Amino acid sequence: MGYDYHYSADSQAGPVSPLYHGTRWGTYTLSRTTDTYLLQGITPAKLLMGIPYYGYDWKTETANIPAATIGNADTRTYSYLRNNFFGTYTRQLDNHSFSPYFIYTSGGNTRQCWFEDEQSLAARYDMVLNRQLGGIGIWALGYDNGYAELWNLIEEKFTDCHAYCNGTFYDSGGPQGNYRNNENSTFTLAAPDPGGQITLSFTAFNTEANYDFVYIYDGPTAAAPLLGTFSGSTNPGTFTSSGNALTVRFTSDNATLAPGWEINWFCGCNHIAAIEPLAPQYNNDFTAYFTDLGNCNAGVKYGFYQSQQSWGGAWRSNNNIGFFNDDFTATAIHPDWQVASGNWQIADGSVWQTDDSNSNTNLFTPVHQFGTEVWLFHWRAKAAGSDVYSRRAGLHFFASEGSSANRGNSYFAFARFDDDKAQIYKVTDNNFELMANADFDFSPNQWYDFKTIYNPVSGLIELYVNNTPAATWTDPEPYLTGEFISVRTGNSKTYFDFVRVYRARGNQENISVGSSPTDEVNQTAHECRILSLTNYTDNKWSNLAEAETGIAFTVNTTEHLLPDEQNSPAPALTVYPNPAHDLVQVIITAPNFGNAKLTLYDLNGRELLTQTQNIQTGNNFFQVPLNGVPAGLYLLALVDENGNTARQKLVVK
Repeated sequence: MGYDYHYSADSQAGPVSPLYHGTRWGTYTLSRTTDTYLLQGITPAKLLMGIPYYGYDWKTETANIPAATIGNADTRTYSYLRNNFFGTYTRQLDNHSFSPYFIYTSGGNTRQCWFEDEQSLAARYDMVLNRQLGGIGIWALGYDNGYAELWNLIEEKFTDCHAYCNGTFYDSGGPQGNYRNNENSTFTLAAPDPGGQITLSFTAFNTEANYDFVYIYDGPTAAAPLLGTFSGSTNPGTFTSSGNALTVRFTSDNATLAPGWEINWFCGCNHIAAIEPLAPQYNNDFTAYFTDLGNCNAGVKYGFYQSQQSWGGAWRSNNNIGFFNDDFTATAIHPDWQVASGNWQIADGSVWQTDDSNSNTNLFTPVHQFGTEVWLFHWRAKAAGSDVYSRRAGLHFFASEGSSANRGNSYFAFARFDDDKAQIYKVTDNNFELMANADFDFSPNQWYDFKTIYNPVSGLIELYVNNTPAATWTDPEPYLTGEFISVRTGNSKTYFDFVRVYRARGNQENISVGSSPTDEVNQTAHECRILSLTNYTDNKWSNLAEAETGIAFTVNTTEHLLPDEQNSPAPALTVYPNPAHDLVQVIITAPNFGNAKLTLYDLNGRELLTQTQNIQTGNNFFQVPLNGVPAGLYLLALVDENGNTARQKLVVK
């Protein structure tokens, strides 16, 4: 029975079914109860966790946590709480026990109601799975009458209809407290696909050195090969299974306690790029710090970044120093572009070439490219038009000329959509030569993401389509300069959703702000945005990381003004479950109130959905539906009422 740890006649209000004890509660919790049974020799598959579909509503002496009770509690079923409490009182989450609660006033009395809901039960179900228990029991059926989310959660966690493949787990103290004495706990993480892998990363680690230990095993039990034994405060790092399972065992002695550990884990080898949060505004040069997390034993091959600026409209980049961005969100083609051939127009947030009788169209723009950097050219395209032709499209880069037929001296990456070919060409004195002609399964009228890396030092050109290696060629006599890029189509009506040029980066980059043509951001701009992408040694790509800030220069004054918002705290954004299926639960913990938007983007920066929410001080709870969103990686951004991105989270579906 995993409930009534605090009961109706209890002298203290508190969680009915605490997962952890933290520093607020006694050590009798679901975690300890599970350990007790398993250490007595119970087979995990024979042990089921009973969970409550109800809570207790106590009158209390104070609004403090914990608080002494006055009299017995009233029992509140989940459906009663949904009908009467949600939307009326503010739901809060106790991070010590990972249980939700309401504190409110009724009839002049302070009351506390503790219960479990979809978010907190999901964490308990994760422990059932990690400890390989036999399942759950419910007290009682029907207590959620009229609401489907608890049944949907059971389907998500315990049936083959959903793939349970990520999570976070802690020692018995949870995220807030120390672990217990004399622990001996085992957790097994397994991918549902027998051919899959598991990756885990320690995000916190602190045990009593030389006495309390964490063991990592490469397999489904502690009999599998030992990957490492860890004790003390040095973070063990990241581990990836050779098969489809990893096992974690933790032991503690009977003396000194410590905060323990936190582990994030997921299936597969998703690589993560992140940008450390920027201040709300800057009035001078600033530094952007980048983090790259390569999993499955892959390291960083190239990191790329792009700085952008906006005056309240489209985001543009400084092409004088090799950056370029056009998302084609305006109503007309930006004057940076020049049409040399073809019929180009803006349509549905893309630039569209409509003449499929033309075998060589040309929309070009100046971008200064040089030989001391590694470059990333990134675009998204869809070829339409008559199937009488061999439809094709691509991008010229490192071009010496913009308007000439084949752009002088240049390279171009090309997709032949009807012939299923990914190609790389070199152009010399306006004559092109095919250098790589690789098979790739294309389909007309379908969007494709193209990334081309060019290293002028080695001459290596790598073309990726939908993040998959498609073609490669090394030029023994590489071009070291270029002044233009050019979008090219042949006998196709092709859409280009965006065109971007990135430069290589390190772990940090100085972002110059000023009036010089070589400054990354002009001092008159209102906002600055930084993008980051990473290519890894296993030829996989990270998510697209993004960070925004304001520019606080004041024109025609001698004083640079920095608003008070510079030092104001930013809200916290929590997303659960992640990976998700039909929806994600969102918790916004805000230092103040106001309107905000939750916007879901794909990794190409394309907006998929937006919700406008009224944010109150404290914890705010929302749901973002993912119905109709394909499986993949996405960014969920919290945008404040001034249009600034306050927080963003990577969402996996």
